[in-house]
Amino acid sequence: NSQTARYYAVLSTPLREEVARTCLPERNALKAEHAALVVTTFVKDVAGFTNGQPDNECGNGWGFYDLGLHNALFLLKAKELGLDTLVMGLRDADALRSLLKIPESETIGSVIAVGYGDQPGPPCAQINSRDSEVLLNNISCPNNKKSHSEIEKTLWDFYILCRRPGSNRYGIATERF
Repeated sequence: NSQTARYYAVLSTPLREEVARTCLPERNALKAEHAALVVTTFVKDVAGFTNGQPDNECGNGWGFYDLGLHNALFLLKAKELGLDTLVMGLRDADALRSLLKIPESETIGSVIAVGYGDQPGPPCAQINSRDSEVLLNNISCPNNKKSHSEIEKTLWDFYILCRRPGSNRYGIATERF
């Protein structure tokens, strides 16, 4: 597996506001007003390519396919941690690329808002993973609102957990802005 998924976490308030204002349609910006934003990309011309040539008619479709699988795991893990998400495919890719300095070698997939929704979610699920249990000691169920800094810490802990040497289970690479 070539692990071409990339995640750019937008956590600072000024940058989140600028991304929302310049890169998202108004309806999405309003829905993601207090959330951390995660921009998902994949490295072009790698998955489904050999020696720079597409292996079949899907071409970079394989990159989107793989990114979708990574995103699904990211969303499930966020929910396991008590966080709500909103995947936004409507976004201005050129503005995101410029603002976040995303290389031309990557295709932008979506922006994922991560935080706590206005509506109470279901009770937290029972977690069996020892690593997840350590993180859950500091995380509440979704009905308990947390500050942005607490959400940022949770996301950063999640990132560190996933990037631990020998534990690259989700293929997550990120830049912290």
